[in-house]
Amino acid sequence: MTCEPEVIIRKIPQFRECRAKTAPLYLPGEMINGTVTGLKNCLPFMASATAHFNNEGNLSGLEMTTSIEENNLFKEKESLIIDLIVSDTGTFPILDILQGPLPLHDYLTFKSNGEIEDEYNMDNNYDYNKVVISAFDLNEKHIQGWFESRYIIKSPSSGINPDTIIFWDCHFNAFEPE
Repeated sequence: MTCEPEVIIRKIPQFRECRAKTAPLYLPGEMINGTVTGLKNCLPFMASATAHFNNEGNLSGLEMTTSIEENNLFKEKESLIIDLIVSDTGTFPILDILQGPLPLHDYLTFKSNGEIEDEYNMDNNYDYNKVVISAFDLNEKHIQGWFESRYIIKSPSSGINPDTIIFWDCHFNAFEPE
């Protein structure tokens, strides 16, 4: 028995309505390099965040992970990677473009043994796939901002996760690991 409804509808003043099937929420992990907070399928969540910079001094990506705890050890449960090449603040679209055999943006869930449980493709039909970089410090290798994106599950699915995952009003503060 669960107290959660199958479909969450959340109305937030000044924003459009968030409507999605419930999705599992996991632990945020160690959050050593940063955090992401926001809504995952309309429910509040928190995750670890890491910024990645390339040798030219551009931001090359934002990585978000959550964890599960087994035997007092954290194991990665979810991974979201948003690849961008930017060198300043601004608003940038997130589009699922293939670079070689791999998409630039991945959302994955993992089994406890580390194997992929479910893999998602970015929904390029979603009008709000974007990231806003509001602070960019190359010396500190630090970024701040927010993003929104939607993902559709690839077949075959595990049946554990919903067909659609929406990250909504997700604020991040992330550094590159030293």
